[in-house]
Amino acid sequence: MDSCKIPPPFHFPMEAEKEAKEKLIEISADAKIAIDEHGRICIFNKKAELLFGYHRTEVIGQPIHMLLPEERRTAHVGHIAKFMENIETRGLDQSNTMDLQGQDRDGRKFPVAIKVAGDVILGFGKVAMAIIRRRDE
Repeated sequence: MDSCKIPPPFHFPMEAEKEAKEKLIEISADAKIAIDEHGRICIFNKKAELLFGYHRTEVIGQPIHMLLPEERRTAHVGHIAKFMENIETRGLDQSNTMDLQGQDRDGRKFPVAIKVAGDVILGFGKVAMAIIRRRDE
């Protein structure tokens, strides 16, 4: 009788792992934006570029609140500080989905649903990743 053999888990070669992760973020069907513990944008994928109308070179290193309507920015800075203070390891789940307003490069406001996950990355510090979908799509 043949025994069922389960193949070992797949692992990218070390040199290809970083590139694979970057490409997976880039080809996502959703906008993905990551920020550091100071609220500065460090990842901005192609879908984020299309959603907000900025090229990633314009937003990397800038505060995330630049993508929010003016009247929401001050409160958002406090929310980020509180999130980062209590970051622990937060996975993506339905309980942390938020309905907010985004603002594109031309000042147009639009509804978005955002899921946020956070973690501490060795050698980088605290980071939060947001998956963003426009609500009216």
